[in-house]
Amino acid sequence: MTTDQQAARSRILTAAAVVFARKGYGAAGIREIAQEAGVNISMISYYFGGKEGVLKEIINQAFARYIAMLDECLDPGKDLDENIRCAAHGLIRFFRERTEEAIVAFDIMPLTIPESLDLIAGFKLKILEKLSGIFGKAGFGMDDPASYGLVAGTMPMLVLTHFQGLFAMQETGKLDELREQYQLKYDDAYFNDYADKMADFVLGGIERLKARNAGGEE
Repeated sequence: MTTDQQAARSRILTAAAVVFARKGYGAAGIREIAQEAGVNISMISYYFGGKEGVLKEIINQAFARYIAMLDECLDPGKDLDENIRCAAHGLIRFFRERTEEAIVAFDIMPLTIPESLDLIAGFKLKILEKLSGIFGKAGFGMDDPASYGLVAGTMPMLVLTHFQGLFAMQETGKLDELREQYQLKYDDAYFNDYADKMADFVLGGIERLKARNAGGEE
C-alpha cells in the first residue's frame, strides 16, 4: 500500500468516526463519510467493503489502543491505588487523543449492529482477563461478579459520558459559551485533576464495597 493510499484509508476512518459520533451509525451515509474524508465513495468499498467494514476497523483500532494502554499501566506487582491512577490517566489520554473513535467504540451503539457483536465481545473478554488479576488482589474477582462489574466498568463509562457531553456541546456550538460562563479550561491541568478525582472516586467506592462485603458499615 502506497503512502497516499495509507493516508486516504486513515482519512476515511477519521471521517467516519466523526460522522458516526455525530449522527449515529444508522443515520450515517457512505456519501457523507466520503465527503468528510475528501475521497471517492468507491474508495470506502475498496478499502473496507462498505460502512460495516469501516465500523469494524474503528472498533479494532480503538480497542487495540485501549488494551495497549492497559498493558502499559497495569502491573500485578503494584498496589491497587497505583494501578487505578495510571489507568485513569491513560483512559483520559485515550479519549482526548481520539475522541470520536473512542466514543464510537465504547458507546452502546455498536452493540445494536450484529456484525460488531463478536468483535466487541472478544475485546471485552481480553479486558476482563487483564483486569481480573488486578482487582482480584483487592478481593473483587469473578467470585463476586457484581462488585467486579462495578469496579471494572465504572471509569470507562464515566469518561465516555463526559466526552460525549463535551462532543455534543462542541457540535452544537455551546462549548465556548460554557467556557466563558464558568471560566472553564479543558486543558492538561483540568484533565489531570479529573483523572485524579475519578481515581479517588473509584478507590473510595472499592473501600465501601470492601466494608459492605465484610459486614461493616456502609
